[in-house]
Parts: sequence; C-alpha cells; structure tokens
Amino acid sequence: MSTIAVETLDVVGSAALGVFALVSFYDGIWVHLVRLRLFALPASRHEHLVHTGRALLFPVLLVTLFSPGSERLPRLVAWCALAADQLLEVVDMAIEHASRSSIGGLSSDEYLVHGTLITLRTVAVGAALLVYPAGTGTSGSLDALSGWLLPGALLAAAVHVVLAAQPTLPRTLRASVVAARR
Repeated sequence: MSTIAVETLDVVGSAALGVFALVSFYDGIWVHLVRLRLFALPASRHEHLVHTGRALLFPVLLVTLFSPGSERLPRLVAWCALAADQLLEVVDMAIEHASRSSIGGLSSDEYLVHGTLITLRTVAVGAALLVYPAGTGTSGSLDALSGWLLPGALLAAAVHVVLAAQPTLPRTLRASVVAARR
C-alpha cells in the first residue's frame, strides 16, 4: 500500500475514532448515566452491566488495536477484545427492548446515535487494521489519538464499574452533600 494511502487511512481512522469517542461520551455518559440513570433502574441492570463490559474493553482496544505493535500478543488481545465487544454489542441490542420498556423504550434519536456509533467504530477499526498490520511499528495520528483518549476511557470505565457495584451511590452522595449544607 502506498504511503499516501496509509496516511489517508490514518487520518480517516483518526477522525472516525475521535468522533466515535465524542458521540460515545454523549451516549454512554450523558444519556445512559446522567439523563436516564440506567444503572439505578432494576429493569436496566443487565444493560448497565453490558455497557460496563464494553467500557472496560475500550481502553484495551485503544492500547492494542489503535496503536502500532510488532508483538503478536497485543494483536491477539486486540482481536479477542474486539470479538468480546462485538458479542456484548449484540447482547446489548437483544436486551435493550426489555431493559427500556419501563421508560418508554429506546428513542428514535438514540437509535440514530447507536447506528452512527456502529458506523464510526467500523471505519476506525478497519482503518487501524489496514494502517497497522501485524508486524509494523510505524505510528501515526491513530496512535497519538488513542493515547490522548486513554485517560478518559479509563475514567469512564471506572465510573461504570463503581455504578455497577453501587447503583445507589449517587443518591447517597447527594444526600450527604445536602445534609452537610444544613
């Protein structure tokens, strides 16, 4: 593949990954955790656990798929993480209808967001696989962007884990702050 083609794929993949991260933040943090509070809804408990699994896999994918590496183990980990993420995405789609029935189901806007996310992730993954084939050690904008996204991805994963373990924590913290103000 020519250098220009690789550089173009790197830029396209970086753009897709960057927009994917922004839209994922909107959907995964703002919509799921803040607005809908899925972690606190008994009917959505399994959906939140699936989202937690996907949040835990994203940093792994950033390090192993979207960064160059010549070692076979990181590429194998990337393929396994990608397969696990795909499986969790299918499970998420399968349980979403029942999970959201108590709050009126999934809105048309959220269907559009999910479709957009699937497309962006597919473009980013395809570009990464073409730009960083196994055995290459060159880096580009995908590598740089994955490093910049990693701290936020780790924080989002940690928030998902905490809320999965303690779904009443936000209410408890809010009550503590209100009581401290009195």
